[in-house]
Amino acid sequence: MPVRPTQGSLSVDGVLTLPWTAFAPDSPDRACTVLAARLPLRSLRSVPAALTWTWRLRGELGTTPGIAGHAAALELTDLALWTVSAWTSRTDLTRFDRSDLHQTARSVLRPQLWPATFAVWTCAHAALPVSWAEVRARIESASHC
Repeated sequence: MPVRPTQGSLSVDGVLTLPWTAFAPDSPDRACTVLAARLPLRSLRSVPAALTWTWRLRGELGTTPGIAGHAAALELTDLALWTVSAWTSRTDLTRFDRSDLHQTARSVLRPQLWPATFAVWTCAHAALPVSWAEVRARIESASHC
């Protein structure tokens, strides 16, 4: 069980986190599409590339239409990158997924990763930020499907 928040904190031993970055909602009553991912790294040699691409993608997210918020964590004990993002629409999420930068990151990182696990769900904008405990539970549930 990788990302173990304590008393609402996102940082614990063995986990480096980039905290939730929120963006002003179009409408706070609107539902969001949330995407969580666990990307297991093949070795310690994969860490620099994973962090570099995470940083680049975070920069891109800041100017991406439809982003409601995002966070990332690197679990050092089990070597996995965790990401979570919330979107004002599934269309905006898909547009980002198909963007040149994201596609390049996927191509570069794919050989350095074991198979990833993803979870997608909807929540009210008021429920953001999504906790790491919820992300972990949703990923665990998705990995048993």
